[in-house]
Amino acid sequence: RVDAVTERLNPLRAARFAGMRKGTQLLGFAGCAEFCERVLGLGLATLEDQTAALLARTADSWQGLLAAHLKAPGASERRAAIADLRYALTGPQFDGLFPSDGLMPALHATFLGLRVDIDGQPNLHLDTEERRLKSERPFCCPVRVPSDIRLVMMARGGREDYNHLLHEAGHAVHLAFVDAAAPFAFRCLGDASVTEAYAFLFNLLLRSPDWLREVTGTQPSEEYLSFALFYHLYQVRRL
Repeated sequence: RVDAVTERLNPLRAARFAGMRKGTQLLGFAGCAEFCERVLGLGLATLEDQTAALLARTADSWQGLLAAHLKAPGASERRAAIADLRYALTGPQFDGLFPSDGLMPALHATFLGLRVDIDGQPNLHLDTEERRLKSERPFCCPVRVPSDIRLVMMARGGREDYNHLLHEAGHAVHLAFVDAAAPFAFRCLGDASVTEAYAFLFNLLLRSPDWLREVTGTQPSEEYLSFALFYHLYQVRRL
């Protein structure tokens, strides 16, 4: 039923892509790929070679980790559906290590480790209020860069909640310390890989035994560290 409804939008999508192709050709490019390569400075052929090599290098490790961690939801690799993988990637068996009342102390301690006092940072606002229809997933809202950056959350607890909050906190750190004197294009536009690098760097804290011990008071087990590698490898291969 969902596919049937979605399919009705396909003619609009086709028209949009046809318009994009025509637009790039009017600008003198062979198509969208050449346009992106030249305007954005992307070496797509080189990138393809690099990503293909990464997939090949990590294939054996991925298959081993996948087989091991699909056992948690009770599915085998051969019979698993995408829902089984998504469930396995949430790591529900480790939620007890990440209580809801530890989320904000962990966030504050992480920022203080970077010599950033969230409560004393006038341009960085934490929205932790519980209210009806508020998104359960944390997000970063750059109202005005860098003078008004808002980190919105509802502390639910669990590994996924910590993971999402750390990611959005990475965006917040990047945006809050952008040069206020820079032109709008440099403050708010440009290559998204810059802000995503901050966000994924914060995500990697969940793989750090030192951060887990010092900030959350958790002594990570080999089982958890294996899961953290499984999750990270999935993200890298997927992206």
